[in-house]
Amino acid sequence: MLSRRPRRGDDGSAAVEFAIVGSLLFLILLGIVQFGIAFNRSQGLQAAAREGARIASLPASTSAAIQQRIRNTVSIVDGTNLSPACPANPSSLPADRGCIRIQRRSSGGALITVNGAAARPCENQTGATVLITVFYRSEITVPLWKSQKVTLSGEGEFACEA
Repeated sequence: MLSRRPRRGDDGSAAVEFAIVGSLLFLILLGIVQFGIAFNRSQGLQAAAREGARIASLPASTSAAIQQRIRNTVSIVDGTNLSPACPANPSSLPADRGCIRIQRRSSGGALITVNGAAARPCENQTGATVLITVFYRSEITVPLWKSQKVTLSGEGEFACEA
């Protein structure tokens, strides 16, 4: 039986190859994890927006109650970082901050932003719908790669109940 002994020049080649391939695989793995976290946050925002829209469809619900319900429902981000007012461009929000936009769509299709904590988006609004959008600015960080800020959002729309 012949045993193959490595040649003198091949002693460290396997370690070098593993270092190159292993670091690339580790980088890809961390990227997948970071994108998974961003997707999970997006799903959490979607669920919170739907829950807020469900509450907003009731005629007696105030904007403050809707926003509090959204903050209590969102699970993957800190609800206290969700502002009650959104800028015109949610991409201008700082990292790890978000906002809640409450809008009413009239039976004609026009969108009206509802402002004020005591506002009732569905009071006396037959044929209208309420649209809740929750925005959150997040940062995707992969080692040895440029970190990227993304604006995640979730949306829910329900018909106003009479």
